[in-house]
Amino acid sequence: MATAEEIEGQIAHARQTLAEKTQTAVELCNQIDQANTRQRLRRELDEVWDLICRTELANSERKSQIIDINRDKDGAHMPATGELDRVSASDAAQKVGEIMRCSKAVKTMDFVWKIEGMSWLHHALRSTGGDSDFACSSDFKLGHDSFSLRYWPDWPDEPTRHSERPGSLYLVHDHRPVGISFRYRMFVKDISGEFRQWGGIGDVCNQGKTWMEQEYGPDVNNPTGVFGLTHSELLESRWVDGDSMTVRVELQLRERKEVYDDDQPITKPMITVPEPSLVPNLLKLLDTGNFSDVTFFVEEESIKAHASILSARSEVFEKLLAANMKESLSREVVISDCSSVAFRAMLRFLYSDDFSTVQDFLSVQKPDSGAGSSSSSIPADAGGVGAGTADEQVPLLQSILSVSHKYQVCRLRSWCEKMLCDHISVEKVCSILCQAHLYEAKQLEEACLNFIKDNASKVMVSAGFGQLGKDWPQILLKVSLSLSGISEAQASAAIQAQQGVGYKRKRDDSD
Repeated sequence: MATAEEIEGQIAHARQTLAEKTQTAVELCNQIDQANTRQRLRRELDEVWDLICRTELANSERKSQIIDINRDKDGAHMPATGELDRVSASDAAQKVGEIMRCSKAVKTMDFVWKIEGMSWLHHALRSTGGDSDFACSSDFKLGHDSFSLRYWPDWPDEPTRHSERPGSLYLVHDHRPVGISFRYRMFVKDISGEFRQWGGIGDVCNQGKTWMEQEYGPDVNNPTGVFGLTHSELLESRWVDGDSMTVRVELQLRERKEVYDDDQPITKPMITVPEPSLVPNLLKLLDTGNFSDVTFFVEEESIKAHASILSARSEVFEKLLAANMKESLSREVVISDCSSVAFRAMLRFLYSDDFSTVQDFLSVQKPDSGAGSSSSSIPADAGGVGAGTADEQVPLLQSILSVSHKYQVCRLRSWCEKMLCDHISVEKVCSILCQAHLYEAKQLEEACLNFIKDNASKVMVSAGFGQLGKDWPQILLKVSLSLSGISEAQASAAIQAQQGVGYKRKRDDSD
């Protein structure tokens, strides 16, 4: 049992403890007053930052207006229309582009945080007498912005005082009302001494309106642990070396700066490059006959050409002019199955590979200049023939289709098919269909059959359709199949049987 003197000593000690606690209470009340004062000052600072934001926005608009004025797109003294054109032409000779430097205002830094005695972290946090449940680094600044790192060891067990669950290891930014734009990456050192990235690249662009802390990290709001490990698992992992964990964060922060401030014009000397001249030069060779080494006789016309160009553009010409044939020896070729206009049109395409040269050539031809290539067995058109209108070019196109098929100029043949599709009519469809069948122009043939199917009542009473039954029973069979909705594949037996009859026209007779 304690003596009276011992009890009196305990009372004295208790009174001293009470006095200390009372003094602590007074100090805490003072700290509360100071905290309220800081809170009031923060609100005043919010108002100042709000004015800063408004001023920055207004300044940004003013800077944009300055740029427009400098470019004569705005301002009190805009040039007249003619003068503006002259100014633009002068600028074009010097300024050909502009560089927008969005990254010039970007600053970077690395911050390393080491927690020693990881196994004692729970004891350290709970023995302080406070209610902190996470370890926190000191603040570090990049530009005008303040950051810190935090580690929360108890993330699997219980939520913190925050309304939202932070991550296990995360970056904290003391938000300013003007917002922030930054990127970050987080690394943890392993036992080999190498920093390994945890998570992806964080990309933050937050305008912000209030002063508050904001957390960022690979598992913020959905904690899963550093590399998926709990605190106890982390202690036994490769990420804790000598009871210490070392974290590094890489930051890239873009200062709040008008993006147009650092624009830089791109200039270069104006050098005029001439237009390509290969096609005009080759056509000049064709028109003049200079250096020609082969002559074609077509409808009493002699047409000079160049064997190397023709052989390169057509396998048929290559075999004709290179093989041991009389044409290859004499270098004179007689063409009796097409008009000179169609043959010249094909040559212009072979020398230019340009359909516009063919169109230009056809547009200046006289009427009837291409009709000579049509076979008498093909139904004739109902109207006049000539080059005065688009429809009057149909016989020329048919003649070019024939010669391009003979010399296997595939692009020109396909172009003729396309052009003839635009000229299909009740009067011309039978004539075009016969040529499509004769020269294996499948797409053109299908277009003709579809037209006949859609306009059967008009086409089937025309003279051209009547001639089909007399001269082209195979084509008439195809029309019947199309009208019945039966494909050629389904009616192969009927087509083969019809081909055995002696009505089939030989291509040589038609040409």
